[in-house]
This record gives sequence, C-alpha cells and structure tokens, in this order.
Amino acid sequence: MESLKALRSRYGFTQQVAATLLDVNLAQLALAETGKRALPGRAMEKFRELEHIAENAPSAETSYNAGDYSRFMKQEYQKTKNDLFKYGKDCAYKLQTLQRKLEPLQEKRTNAQMSLALISHLRVISTLTKGELFSIKKAESDIRRTLKQAPQSMIDKLVVEIEALRFISKRLDEKLEGLNRLLDAI
Repeated sequence: MESLKALRSRYGFTQQVAATLLDVNLAQLALAETGKRALPGRAMEKFRELEHIAENAPSAETSYNAGDYSRFMKQEYQKTKNDLFKYGKDCAYKLQTLQRKLEPLQEKRTNAQMSLALISHLRVISTLTKGELFSIKKAESDIRRTLKQAPQSMIDKLVVEIEALRFISKRLDEKLEGLNRLLDAI
C-alpha cells in the first residue's frame, strides 16, 4: 500500500487538492500523512480508488492519457459537488424548520412579557376589589406558565443553531463555487 503522501506527490497534488479529492480538511490530511491519525472511512475508500488508479496508471515509458485522468478528476469533483449540494439543501431545510419554531416562541414570550407589565401597571394605578385581584392573579399565573413554555434559554439555543447553520451554508456556497471553478478549469 502506497503512502498517502507518496501518492499525492506522485500525481503532483497539493495538500488542498488531495484534501478536496478525499473530502477531508487540511488538518485531517496532514495528520494522516504523518501517521498520527487514520483517514475517515469514506476518505479511505477514495484513497483506495486513487491508489488503484495509481497502480494501473501507465508507467513513464508508456504514453499517458491525460483525458482519463481529467475525466476521473472531473467525476470526483462532481461527486464532491453533489454531496455538498445535498448537504446544503439539508442545512437549508433545517434552517427553515428552526426559524418556524423560533418565531412563535418569540411572539409568545413577547406577548406574555407585555401582559405581565400591564398587570403590574394595573396593580400600581388602581384599587381593585378582591374578585378583580383574584382574576388578575390567575391571569398572571397563566402568563408565567406561558413564559415557562417559551424560556429564553430555548430561544437563545434556537438562535445559536440558526446562526451556525447560516455559517455552514455560507461555507458550503464557497466550496461549491470553488468546485465549479475547478470543474471549469478541467
């Protein structure tokens, strides 16, 4: 089995190109090349495919068909592009789902907070009968229960998840754009 670094050098790949082909980040590739970590399963499968191609590639004495190599590269980039696109669609769906959850929670919480403020104001500015006071206390209790159903921590967590998904979506778009440029160059 040829080492990852030797195979990469044999084809003249930069670490960035090899990482893209194997669908790993640069740190994972560097650790795998130094033997500190193994490649993830899917990347190992791709490495074995590349190794198979390297074993069956023509030697220096025979003429090398650049078209075969180019087609292989194009297929690999296209697979990666399709995977990224699918992952991007999954992220977009997740993002929409989280936003649909967040909006009613925020609205419920805002309405409950405004109602509590109104009740506090009513207590201060008016003299209430015992029946009215009881009704207000019951309403206040119901509103506090509503606030517990939409805690700020849950809203904060959803906001963080949404921001993370937006960041991932942005990175996916950048990767897709880069792959499109590579595909056009091949």
